[in-house]
Amino acid sequence: MTYDNFTTKAQEAILKAQQYAGGFSHQIVDTAHLLKGILLVDEDVAPYLLKKLGVVISTLEDKIEEQVKRYPKTTNVDKQSLSNIIIKTSDSPTWCDADESIIYNTFVEQGYRAKHVVITGGEPCMYDLNPVCNLLHDHGFSTQIETSGTFEILAPAQTWVTVSPKINMRGGYKVLSSAMQRADEIKHPVAMQKHVEELEELFTATGVNPKLVYLQPISQKTSATKLAIDTCIVKNWRLSIQVHKYLGIS
Repeated sequence: MTYDNFTTKAQEAILKAQQYAGGFSHQIVDTAHLLKGILLVDEDVAPYLLKKLGVVISTLEDKIEEQVKRYPKTTNVDKQSLSNIIIKTSDSPTWCDADESIIYNTFVEQGYRAKHVVITGGEPCMYDLNPVCNLLHDHGFSTQIETSGTFEILAPAQTWVTVSPKINMRGGYKVLSSAMQRADEIKHPVAMQKHVEELEELFTATGVNPKLVYLQPISQKTSATKLAIDTCIVKNWRLSIQVHKYLGIS
């Protein structure tokens, strides 16, 4: 699943659904889990729309729980170590629990040599990232977060923060002023002139004047690339290219 294709609010609903499923020892997230996740995330709009359709929320929640209890529970066979999970190449029911200590120990066991760790998603700032970042810093790593800016950033001061703001995304959260002010750099996908204008409006609304702004062409189309290059020249911003697309790396 590619979480970047979902709005931030949809990502949070999926996360809640996963947590709800985990509470019943279910590895697979099914329709009932997702419906419960939506109800947990959106306590206003979803119930309102359902009531307009004549749905009794309390009855719906009872039916959801009845259905969830019929699902088979995960066996211990499905639970794997993080070192096994990170080498997955296809969908499977395997899963793992991992706190900051397990993550660091896995780095050591795998013999990773890179000393810069980028935490991305989905939306990583749904979580408090202080524990894992602090532990990594204590062992000589540097850390970086890539976030949409729609959640409070809970991370150490020395963690580099890249904000790629999701502006005017339908069903999404507003970009927080605190996130924009915490950002060390801004990375913004563009395809049309309006995307540049929306970014400048966001700077004004949040009271920031970032020193590092990267424009990233949304596609490999000539028009998007030209727009990004021309704008960067005029505004003294920087160009960000998705090199993996040109190299054919998925």
